[in-house]
Amino acid sequence: MDKEKMLLWDYLWSYMKTLLCLQEIHELDFRANLEEMQHKTLGFCLALDESLDEYQLKGDLLVFKKMMVVYFHKSNYEMLQSQEVEKMVKYIIAQLDFVERVPEREFRYASFMWPELDHYVSCK
Repeated sequence: MDKEKMLLWDYLWSYMKTLLCLQEIHELDFRANLEEMQHKTLGFCLALDESLDEYQLKGDLLVFKKMMVVYFHKSNYEMLQSQEVEKMVKYIIAQLDFVERVPEREFRYASFMWPELDHYVSCK
């Protein structure tokens, strides 16, 4: 699994560099911007992983919702009970639920189709 993680981070590194090039970031600012993007991405991935662990262990969505508020709503905790946060949480959990059911070989080679999950997002 470590090999897959390294491939994922290599892909993200390349993607971030491409984004910065498309934004025409000055070469003197390039490295600092790239490192900032990497730190934010890594922080988000770790927070997402921890909050999903909390959800799977305790069935409690509060930590997950707080993480979403921190990363997507600039820590505006008034958004904690908002429909936007509810929909993001339901959508991510639905995606995770789907991915966990995909056979490993199909997942590894991306030989599956993502389902339509609109009904999860539209639910209250």
